[in-house]
Amino acid sequence: MNSNFKYLLFTAALAWSAGSVGSAAGQDLESIKTANPITVSGGVGLTNTLYSASSESRKDPWSYVLNASLNLNVLGVLDLPFSACIMSENKTFNHPTFARYGVSPRYKRITAHIGWRSMQFSTYTLSGVTFLGGGVEVAPDDFWIGGKAVYGRFNKSVPLGDTLSPSYEQPQYERWGYGGMVTLGTREHNADIIIFKARDEKGAHDSVMAALGIAPQENAVVGLNTRHAVGEHITFELEYAFSALTSDVNQPYKKFDTYTYANNFGAFFRPRTSSSYHHALRTSLGFQAELFSLGVAYNRVDPGYQSLGTLYLTNDFEDIQANGGLNLLKGKLGLSGAVGVQRDNLSNLQAATSTRYISSLNVTYTPLQQLSLSGSYSNFNSSSQPNQLIVDDSIKYAQVTDNISLAASYGFGEGDCKHALNGAYSNQAANTLNSTFTQVDKSVTGMHSVSLGYRLSYAPLDWSNAVNLSYNNLSVDNAQNTSYGYNFSSTKSLLKKQLKATLGYSFIHSSSDQGGRRSNVARLSLAYGYKKHSLTLSGSGSFIKSHSAGKGAAHTQEWMANFSYAYSFAAALWKAKKPVESKDL
Repeated sequence: MNSNFKYLLFTAALAWSAGSVGSAAGQDLESIKTANPITVSGGVGLTNTLYSASSESRKDPWSYVLNASLNLNVLGVLDLPFSACIMSENKTFNHPTFARYGVSPRYKRITAHIGWRSMQFSTYTLSGVTFLGGGVEVAPDDFWIGGKAVYGRFNKSVPLGDTLSPSYEQPQYERWGYGGMVTLGTREHNADIIIFKARDEKGAHDSVMAALGIAPQENAVVGLNTRHAVGEHITFELEYAFSALTSDVNQPYKKFDTYTYANNFGAFFRPRTSSSYHHALRTSLGFQAELFSLGVAYNRVDPGYQSLGTLYLTNDFEDIQANGGLNLLKGKLGLSGAVGVQRDNLSNLQAATSTRYISSLNVTYTPLQQLSLSGSYSNFNSSSQPNQLIVDDSIKYAQVTDNISLAASYGFGEGDCKHALNGAYSNQAANTLNSTFTQVDKSVTGMHSVSLGYRLSYAPLDWSNAVNLSYNNLSVDNAQNTSYGYNFSSTKSLLKKQLKATLGYSFIHSSSDQGGRRSNVARLSLAYGYKKHSLTLSGSGSFIKSHSAGKGAAHTQEWMANFSYAYSFAAALWKAKKPVESKDL
């Protein structure tokens, strides 16, 4: 199809389309008859910052930010946003541009997508790619058939430009595509039949692109998804996709002797000498009962699998996972876990094969309504083994990572005074063995983290206080980095909850082989809100003492004050007429 004609198909739609890129939300056209014709909303805000430091300043002594926003909404469907920002450093102004806008109007169970949109078919066919064009979704409740359709431009043409320019873009061909998905069945038993086709259009700069090794591509994908619920306990899901990809459409046509069905696709796809065929499969089976659950999942993606309707796909791997859970003591004790194994190099053409083993266990226990205990453990084991004898032994490696975490929370107190205690501990250990010609090097990384917290709240005064203690230790081989400290905050509401005052103080001490640092930070903020107005006044002071090997001690003081004011509004320029109620005679 001629490119000029394709652009004409969407010029009218772009003239009134609005929304954000890739937004899946739609606008219900049934609400237009009751919506206000034009609604205006927005706001203005001003923030001033004063800064002072005893040593080298990190900021200007005085800075400000003035911002304003305005949005015009037409019939509850079209949004036209404007924004402006004036800073002490620079000024910016943003107005609506129809280069990246779209609209998704909805009427009952039918949704249309016009402009810059994205649609989801399945993981391995069409997913996450933004296109310029049109689409439709039909999802009826009372019928056994539904579907989706899409057509548009998936890539704009980018010729070879100035590689030193800040706005340099990678050269690419213009890409157009279309697709459809038909859903058949009921809520318990259904299946999706999917097709997707994308093709790069040749242009005037083909010779330049060919010199760069960039060739126009063509892709045809066929997919099948199915979901089944057997009774109340068993669920089964399967997602399969077959992708035929031509990496260079300039190559001649060729009939294949192995994939003979690819010779019969007609105009949908004609095989060439640069064509390749790959599969992707994901399936799962689960059993859910009142006291326990079991599940197993399998995933396999061929080496080289690619769909031009997806942003990025990991290929050349297969994995199998099993999971289960127990619900004991009338729901007070919960156990869940999973084990899995994954490997790559499915075609055995790579120099090495990697194998990964993953296991996890989670426990939750709630003996009392006020007390909650939880713990988890996970293990990740990865190894790489060469497939050929003539290879550098240094690629042999094994990595083991263990993660342990514990958490507890307890709440007590009756009436107006409430107390809460919480604590957490986590430990991560990673060991890496790397085999070289002469020795085995071992790298060990460990991290410990402990935190304790207490919170007190008193409802009659709308007053709350919290204190937290923390300790962290990081070790990498023989190097150590340790930090500990505490944080206190107190919040009080005044003037019938229109004014909120917060006082905070924190202390952190950190040390390592290279030196240490002590930091004390005090903060005070007052926030006042009245109808559409809000006013915030805050100030902070930090006192830092640091020392390092060979440089001695250094003292730094920083003071900062902020004043902010904001005003927001929303109003209808004129209101919709109320429907006249019929009167019975």
